[in-house]
Amino acid sequence: MEKWLIVFVGLTALAVVLQAVVLAAIYVQLRRTDVGMKDLRQRYGDRLDSLLHRADDILKTLQDNSHLIFTDLAAIAQSARDQTQKFDRLMNEFTDRARLQIIRVDELITQALRAIEEAGSSLNRSLTGPVREAAAIIQGVKTALDYLAHRRRPAKPDEHPGAEGQMFI
Repeated sequence: MEKWLIVFVGLTALAVVLQAVVLAAIYVQLRRTDVGMKDLRQRYGDRLDSLLHRADDILKTLQDNSHLIFTDLAAIAQSARDQTQKFDRLMNEFTDRARLQIIRVDELITQALRAIEEAGSSLNRSLTGPVREAAAIIQGVKTALDYLAHRRRPAKPDEHPGAEGQMFI
């Protein structure tokens, strides 16, 4: 049994040594990995810091530019509002002036039409009055001539002298 004890102790010692070698190898590998990770972390940290710094610069530039843009947009909006108000005032003034001119033109046309109507009536009276008088005089002369012409001729038995007298009147 002593042999078996020596064998078991030898196997146990071999297992412990083998375990120590494996643990040492794991430790060395973890140390290498840790150094690699630190180096990788450092490189990516530097890159990330550079990227964050650039992003911060871009954001500051955008903030400044957007402030300028919004200021310009506000100025443009105010200018457009002012121009719209000026245009509105001009259109109101134009409308008022056009309305006054239309009223004046209407009055002028009304006066012109009255004058034309009065002139037409006056012309009608001045032309038709003498024409009627001349026509009445001519009709009177014609009737007088007819009367005188019938008086000189002897009267026919079927004619009634009263009928012509009635026509004369």
